Amino acid sequence: MARQAQSMTAREVPPPPWPPRPIAMALLVVACAFGAAPGHAQIPSAVNLVRNGSMERDVDGDKRPDLWDLRSDAGGSGMLLEETPDGGHCLAVWHREEQPGYTAVVTTVTRPLQAMAWYRVTLLARGADVTQLRIQLLDGRTGLVCGTTALIPNITPDWGRRAAYVRTTDAASPGMLSIAFEGPGELRLDDVSLEELQPSDHNIWPAEDRPNLVYNGSFELGGAGWATLGYGGLVGDIDRSTAVHGQASYRLRWSADALPMVVSDYPRPTVAPATDLQLATLGWLRLQPGKPYSYSLYLKTDGAQLPVQIGMVFLDQSVARSGEVVMAGPTWCRYRGTLTPPSDLAFLVAQPSAPPPDHAGPTLWVDSVVVAPADPPERYVSRYPVELALSPVGGAWIGPAGQPLAVRVDVFNYDDAPFAGSVHVRTIDYFGDLVDQRDLPADVPPGAMGSVNYELQGTPNGVFRVSASVKLAEGEPTQLARVARVPAYPMTADSAASPFGVSRGYPYPERIQAGRMAGLLSSRTLALNWAQIEPEPGQADFSGADRLVDLLAGLGQDILACVPFPSAPWANQATEEQIRSAGVPLELGRQSLLPDDPGAFAAFLHTAAGRYAGRIRAWEVLQEPLVSSYCLPGTLYRPEQYVNLARSATAACREADPGAVLVAGLGTLPRPGRGALPLYREVLALGLGAFADALNVHAYPRDMSPENLARLFSDFSAMANSPALGGERGVQRPIWVTEFGYYADDDPGPLALPLPLLGSVASEREAASFTVQAMVAMLSQGATRVYLQAFPEWANLSASFTDPLFEWDGQPRKTFAAVAALASLLGPHPRPAGREVVAGVVQAYLFDCGDSAVAAIWPIPLHAPARRVVITPPGPVVPRILDEVGNEIGRPPADGSNAIAVPIDRGQTYVMLAGGDVEDLRVMLRAAALPPSSPD
Repeated sequence: MARQAQSMTAREVPPPPWPPRPIAMALLVVACAFGAAPGHAQIPSAVNLVRNGSMERDVDGDKRPDLWDLRSDAGGSGMLLEETPDGGHCLAVWHREEQPGYTAVVTTVTRPLQAMAWYRVTLLARGADVTQLRIQLLDGRTGLVCGTTALIPNITPDWGRRAAYVRTTDAASPGMLSIAFEGPGELRLDDVSLEELQPSDHNIWPAEDRPNLVYNGSFELGGAGWATLGYGGLVGDIDRSTAVHGQASYRLRWSADALPMVVSDYPRPTVAPATDLQLATLGWLRLQPGKPYSYSLYLKTDGAQLPVQIGMVFLDQSVARSGEVVMAGPTWCRYRGTLTPPSDLAFLVAQPSAPPPDHAGPTLWVDSVVVAPADPPERYVSRYPVELALSPVGGAWIGPAGQPLAVRVDVFNYDDAPFAGSVHVRTIDYFGDLVDQRDLPADVPPGAMGSVNYELQGTPNGVFRVSASVKLAEGEPTQLARVARVPAYPMTADSAASPFGVSRGYPYPERIQAGRMAGLLSSRTLALNWAQIEPEPGQADFSGADRLVDLLAGLGQDILACVPFPSAPWANQATEEQIRSAGVPLELGRQSLLPDDPGAFAAFLHTAAGRYAGRIRAWEVLQEPLVSSYCLPGTLYRPEQYVNLARSATAACREADPGAVLVAGLGTLPRPGRGALPLYREVLALGLGAFADALNVHAYPRDMSPENLARLFSDFSAMANSPALGGERGVQRPIWVTEFGYYADDDPGPLALPLPLLGSVASEREAASFTVQAMVAMLSQGATRVYLQAFPEWANLSASFTDPLFEWDGQPRKTFAAVAALASLLGPHPRPAGREVVAGVVQAYLFDCGDSAVAAIWPIPLHAPARRVVITPPGPVVPRILDEVGNEIGRPPADGSNAIAVPIDRGQTYVMLAGGDVEDLRVMLRAAALPPSSPD
């Protein structure tokens, strides 16, 4: 590593010796595993490289799909085409021998595989005794794997659309796709697609011959092209009073009022100023391995010396492979380094040292950042002569229905000549349709910035993907943004007046506030962890939990506090061997086990409930007991031990706060052929429902359709309300779904692979539709509260698959708009009124919402072709027909009758009878019919 530190007068300023340290080692390990550079982009091409992915072609009539072959390293394997209920075909693959080995189906792809390229595989799959699929790309000449292996977990007996991402290491011509499972088992496949992901200017910058690979390296466009690893956006601000180049620099002030608050509820409740701040280029820079590169940047402080570690993080490496520690001082100094990259993708990181305990440290400025394929130029040069950035007009990416929605496009001209051109803007709507494109004139003098507002004309509700680009001889800089317009939730004085909430909360108040617009008025937190609050007997410290509870309550959230573990380190005497033998993670230790005196747990609950009476409305006793390895593991404990502990704990809570709602249960909703339904039945038989105000379940459907989830939930609800298990006839026992979510990301980062814990569906649109349909089905069968589960500490590192509602910087996902529409229609206290089958092809769930009646409708089955049904209002009240995000659809026919054709082709459709009775709506739907011209 060569290193130079130069002032603006070329004075050598050698940095003092300081021991190098990894750049937040643990953070970067996760970042490199799941996608460290947050942001948008990676847009899949529309070209499917798999021929006969639909399995419909069988020219030779051998009952095997053309162009597909079977490969197996064990006997008893085979494949055949099967007819599907819709008259099409799928591929059936089996391995029936009781011996280990993989069975695979392979097909040759239509074009050569490129080296170091990313590919997306999507498919429909269902299986019996198939735990996961192994997805690989092969060299067709040698049969050897030529890239990474992706796993698709949790294959179920129900059809599900799944996605996986693989990256080639070597080129292959011809290339092949392999889909394999470890036998024995049976697999059904259909609609297989392989697409090469085309890098955009956000997540993988093109390999252009530029003197600087860093976008917006002098911060003239604010924070565009930059991120702070570990947080939901860029921490710090832009200072236009001091700069080395141009008029702007990045500034990070080490003061409690300027630093963001770290908000976390697990495993230790934390609300404190951030200290581990890492400024990073947003998106991967494409480098040529083995070729020398250099980097340089200017730093200064407001007086005190500040150590700053500078380094490059490489793809396929778990830590920064190059870096140095420099000492920034009160004058602008240039720091330079050289490196030879071991792989082709990297990003630059600058990490100041942590401030003193009082969080009062020096202010740091950064400017003129360059990564160059040779020695850095003496004068700053931009990546492009013209660069641009997008920001929301009004300061928020999300706005209420009926209000203008606009994006500001800033254009900076680094060139010595005026820029007289245009910015091309495109908008894609919630349904994936191009709804607007136009060229905005931009005339910008040399060394200046111009701005133009782009208003989404007549835009309805939904999430909109806006891209802006400028065509230059040197390339096409492009920026992407998401904005949303949603029907605002009808707010009341009662923060509990909504059936929807967020589990684990959010570390950013602005997301909580945005969520309230979508009716997410409740937050579930795991901050009341006995082991963390009282690590020694009699030394309880609630200060961390106090700050988190005060934050949530101050933002108007109704709080559900889950006390996750039953013990504290001192409350039982289990040995390490006992902990290990039970399968408990060692870092959790004794807190996962039953305390020697169960009354001590009840005493802690009594203290906590009394302390937070009036601020915490509901308490949940334990996180997935008996069914997990980390809380009263079933390998050690019997159902009656949990029931006895929950009984005494809820009694203690109720004594301390008589108005508290007590939630208990196993926190599980079994999937077909697995799970703990008999165990849940056993705890109900022991009297759990006699003292719990609500039963909890956790629903992670992964790829399971809402129809199949509804069947599972119906089975659970019937069991929970069985008179033989303590249910009262005619009285629905409340069920709280305290963790739930479908996950997907239309703009995954280059490393943001689906998390095996959660899985993902094929697209955000499908995740949004599945989410609201599952919510409707669960609410109709006894659920009174549903919490969408976010993993904020993971979402900070990986933009994808960990937050169903928001992208990394608070921009909305499609699920946000769909949930907002559902919440606004149902209102605070929807009363389910049953399910109807409409015209034999559509299912409708009815709700009495007080001042209106609402039906949520979708096809049978869910993936059926687009349909229309005709409804005829029996009286003067005309229903409103709305699409999945709350836009008016459906129009009376031209013949002048009062019949309304209702399109059922884009997810969930709503029929709302304002001021009408739910029975009137039911009669109207029962009389609905298919249009005369319909082939059905």
